[in-house]
Amino acid sequence: MNGYIITHSNDTIHGILGYRNGNGDWRECLFKNSPQSEIITYIPEEIISYGYEKGLTYVSKEIDIPHFKKYVFIETLLTGNINLYYLKIGVCPEYPDGKSSFIAEAPSGKMIELKEDKNLKTENITRQQNRAKLNFLFTEYPELKSQIDNIRIDRKSLIKLFSNFHKIICADFSCVSYKEKNSPRRWWITPQAGAVINHYNDLNGWHPGFAIGSFVTTNLSKFSDRFVFNIGLELNTSPDYLYWTEFPSSKKGWSYTLTNFYTIESRVMNGTARPFFEIGVHHGYFIAQQYKAKNAINVYNWGIIAGIGMYLHLKKCELPIRIRYCYGNKVDMATLTIGYTFKLK
Repeated sequence: MNGYIITHSNDTIHGILGYRNGNGDWRECLFKNSPQSEIITYIPEEIISYGYEKGLTYVSKEIDIPHFKKYVFIETLLTGNINLYYLKIGVCPEYPDGKSSFIAEAPSGKMIELKEDKNLKTENITRQQNRAKLNFLFTEYPELKSQIDNIRIDRKSLIKLFSNFHKIICADFSCVSYKEKNSPRRWWITPQAGAVINHYNDLNGWHPGFAIGSFVTTNLSKFSDRFVFNIGLELNTSPDYLYWTEFPSSKKGWSYTLTNFYTIESRVMNGTARPFFEIGVHHGYFIAQQYKAKNAINVYNWGIIAGIGMYLHLKKCELPIRIRYCYGNKVDMATLTIGYTFKLK
């Protein structure tokens, strides 16, 4: 994603940042001056901060809270008389369970941890502890007590609480809130065509044919397009080998498979050739129709789907080359297609 770094000489350098949503961005910053440049890795001691054009800002900070004392990049939510940060560490060898907390930094430098707890068994205890810490932090401001007693420990609620505190103590409201920019959902559509081989489970052999279809894609993260959701429709057709076998002297027909599929896709975001993997489910109908036969087949087919391939990310277009295997209760299919991706929004 487009962003910047700020060096110790207070120079702001714009470029491209690697976004990982807690899976390493607290430990290091991956930076490129341009898409063609080599990746430069910065650790917290080497730069002051980095940020994304979409609003996320990370500062280099030594965190000192119980059971955690470490120099990290931490997300800044609000700065003022009392600063508010958010620390998110994904599951990794150092922290097998991960870690996520909001951290308030008082003017004295003392840090108070406000834990996120999604464990139902300990959630109420954690909520009470967090409220006790906030009441202690704002003990001289009773006008905030009702808000604290009803607060949810989430980004929006805490920013509102700390902003209200600064409104009380700062006539000119000098605190700065680093709000995330609203990132609209992104959509793409990809028409595609190619070849298919299918296998009707009651017969032997695989039969070649043609495939044509289209799918719509949307992002699963508001900051990154690494994980996306696909929903599509595909028509596969091949000479009706079923009836060639059962009625060798009759007129030949065609068989059709109309498939609706839903997949989750994981992509590599760098380079010209960008590999991907997808997995999901499919359902639809297999229709085998012969002009003179009375026992034409029309069966409901469903199953799982997996695919691999790569996106050829060219200067003005994106061409996905995709191999999919659909395992079904009646029909198995393997397709090789190439498409052209249009951005809708």
